[in-house]
Amino acid sequence: MDVYTNPPSNTYSLGTLFTLPTKAGGVPAISIKSSNFPILIAAYSILIQIIFASLWQFLANLVLFCHALRGADAGRARYVALVAFWNSSNPWTATTTMGAFLCQAIINGGNRRVSRPEKFHIIILFLLSATIAFGGIAASIFIPNAMSLGPAAPVHPKSVFLPELEDIASSSSIRINRLNAPAILRALGSTEAFKDVTARKNVDTVKTTLPGSNATHPRQRYDYRYTITAREFGLQAPLEFSHKVQGSCSTEYNWLRPVPDIADPARFNGYVPFDLDPVEPILLDPTDNMTALWTQPSMGIEYHPSDEDLTITNRSFALIPQLAHAGSITASTDPWYLTEPFNSETAGFLGYRIKSGRPAMSCWEESLLCLHKTCTSVDGIKKTPLPKGLRIIVMGKFSIPVLTNIILLAGPAALKSVAGIGGTGLLDCASSTLKDDLDRLVLAAYLNSREVFRETALLGPQAGMSNILESANGDLFPGSADFVMLTGDVTAISYSSLIAIPVTCLAVTLLAAMLPLDGG
Repeated sequence: MDVYTNPPSNTYSLGTLFTLPTKAGGVPAISIKSSNFPILIAAYSILIQIIFASLWQFLANLVLFCHALRGADAGRARYVALVAFWNSSNPWTATTTMGAFLCQAIINGGNRRVSRPEKFHIIILFLLSATIAFGGIAASIFIPNAMSLGPAAPVHPKSVFLPELEDIASSSSIRINRLNAPAILRALGSTEAFKDVTARKNVDTVKTTLPGSNATHPRQRYDYRYTITAREFGLQAPLEFSHKVQGSCSTEYNWLRPVPDIADPARFNGYVPFDLDPVEPILLDPTDNMTALWTQPSMGIEYHPSDEDLTITNRSFALIPQLAHAGSITASTDPWYLTEPFNSETAGFLGYRIKSGRPAMSCWEESLLCLHKTCTSVDGIKKTPLPKGLRIIVMGKFSIPVLTNIILLAGPAALKSVAGIGGTGLLDCASSTLKDDLDRLVLAAYLNSREVFRETALLGPQAGMSNILESANGDLFPGSADFVMLTGDVTAISYSSLIAIPVTCLAVTLLAAMLPLDGG
């Protein structure tokens, strides 16, 4: 289950017709408060009871009418059954009465006092009564409850907001990062609720041990993929839109080397991703002769220069561990958490620290934005018929790998091993693995991507910031608000059921009134 809290009531609309995305396609729906849903169920249960009561009246009249057409050759037993059927006040009474008659007919049938046609007639009356009786109860229980389509409501257009980044070096970028941070933390927090269930089935992850792996240089590859459909995005339209992601990360030891022009080789090596020329600022790794403990374990990101090209769908980046010499209470042989014994005055109760030389992760990720069966890049989406508002939201979110954006905004909390340690920097390496960290990040990327539209409503208008989704006259661009919010405070009701049940009730009642017969 999701741990996302219910959004504020001003982020969605009630009582308006909208399209709810489902596995079967878009379904017309109207949302009401969840507290009012039991009242609606009760009212519609009564309507269904009226439908079956009217249906019973109509069928009883129809049976009598058909009987009258047969004339005097109907048979004595058939007339007796008909009188009992007609005098029954409801289908339950008719069911028990016809059941008793049927038992007698079976017994007397052996004496040939009841003919086979008469016996068949009694069976028909019994089945007809039982169907109406049990069907009415079942329908009044299941049909109203089936009207519920889930906890969803259309977004309120006035709550949709996406701040415009004026300059990446300006104060607006700092403010935008601060505004986006809660969405990142919500995604990371939700990963803990998905242990082996729910959303994890939507994310495929595979760890492979690579050739050449050994005790001092464990080598691994981590592959992942996921697809987010329009239904998961909550889009009302287009329902054919999807976001497909696949990527891979491999341990890379060769990027760690001395950088004498930047740092003292006796004390530090530097990570030089993609074998490019090392430039400052550079992420460093302390050599093993350093005795101080590292108290700020974290993870860094380096992008390949080609990532600035938005026309490409495959982007490369490096994950740089900043874990060397972090203290640990347990030992580990994991690539990122490989420990060595550590006994010194600064060790205290610790017995281990993470070794120097932890490998970087060389990663690539392919991100495809698809409409029907046609997939394209972030830049290519401008050439698709997607509504402008939807294009703006998607381009702003997926211009860089979401996984890396989570690392940048979450800081040290991006590492699962760091969560809960406070400012001590002390780890439990035996319970920490590179795969756990990457599993958590990929799942958080999936969740954060899935919520990209709903987060624009949770963010809400911000004073002093312009809304990039608004035109010059203040109207939202088409597609900006074509999505639904998920909240347990509301219930989406099937619009077709909402209309069909009262109409059916009226039609069956009128139909029963059109065939009145005097039972006296």
